[in-house]
Amino acid sequence: MKRVVPVSLILLVSLPTFAICTIDFQNAGHTVAWTAVPGANEYTIEYSNDGFNTTTRIPLGSNSTFFDLSRTASVPVEYSFRVTAINSRDPNFLCSGTTTRLMPVNVAFRRAMERAIIPVVATIGGANGSQFKTSLRLTAPTALVGSGKIIFHPADSEGTDTDPSIPYSFTHAGQSIVFDDIVGAFGRFGVGSIDIVPDVVSASDALSRSDTIPIAEAHIYNATAIGTYGSFEHQVQPIDFLDATEVRAYASREHRVNIGVRTISKSMIHFDIYGTNNDFRVRRTFTYPANYTMLTSPEALLGTALRPGEALAIYPERGSYAIPFYTYTENGTNDPALFMPEFPVKAVLGPYVVSGIVTFE
Repeated sequence: MKRVVPVSLILLVSLPTFAICTIDFQNAGHTVAWTAVPGANEYTIEYSNDGFNTTTRIPLGSNSTFFDLSRTASVPVEYSFRVTAINSRDPNFLCSGTTTRLMPVNVAFRRAMERAIIPVVATIGGANGSQFKTSLRLTAPTALVGSGKIIFHPADSEGTDTDPSIPYSFTHAGQSIVFDDIVGAFGRFGVGSIDIVPDVVSASDALSRSDTIPIAEAHIYNATAIGTYGSFEHQVQPIDFLDATEVRAYASREHRVNIGVRTISKSMIHFDIYGTNNDFRVRRTFTYPANYTMLTSPEALLGTALRPGEALAIYPERGSYAIPFYTYTENGTNDPALFMPEFPVKAVLGPYVVSGIVTFE
């Protein structure tokens, strides 16, 4: 008689026998911690914020019983973690477990990030009889823009959301609002910066805002009897300046150099002068409060003039969040040109989740 061996038995016999165990997770905030697994000499951890559709896998040491995933978020974000314990000498030893952690909203981070900034605007007289003004056009890229306000922060003072503001409201895509003299529209004269802040959407949730804002086009120009000479400026997003960015101005006989900064947080800003042979000549460092706008000459700020061919570098200290910029003004026409770090112009704010802990003073 022919003996029939059940296929199911063959499959059961062919499978390896794995260790039966569980990962004992500990509650430790954004740190994933667990009790050491007896017999394990290696651990790996995988983490994901999309239910393990995509994962990041990191091998850990033999004694590792925790993993820190520090994040700063503008919205609540849940991360999933899978910890696997292994014995490299025993292929049948395998122990795995999963857990989740909710990264909470950092309110100060969200408040600072969910706005756009026009770093410098001005209505002011200048050298050689110049008269500088700034026009502003706000355009809705979609009907989702809704409403909000633009806030003017006067230069040389700490800015707040209670500074002079003008509301905006859009009902359809392509709609524009134009100000021929935006500083004058606030009833002010001088230099400053502008924040574009969307309205709160839900009265019951102070963190609920529209994530779409208008596209801003500012025109800084010198008005003359035969026309205007000037430079265009778009809004920037604070999220692009979490890494320190340097700008470098070069002096010449043809134009005047002014230097400036718009802070996002309390910031330490360095100003370095390099000679014509790129040799380091002067460093000055100043600390400014949050939402502070400054525009001035090297002579007034640093106590020394830039010689033709010399360069001046402006950059924030690491951990300071600020927008450095400078201007060239042509001596004959008083034509101003603005230079600052360039990033794509975006009309959507967030959501933002960044590595590490971002703090604001």
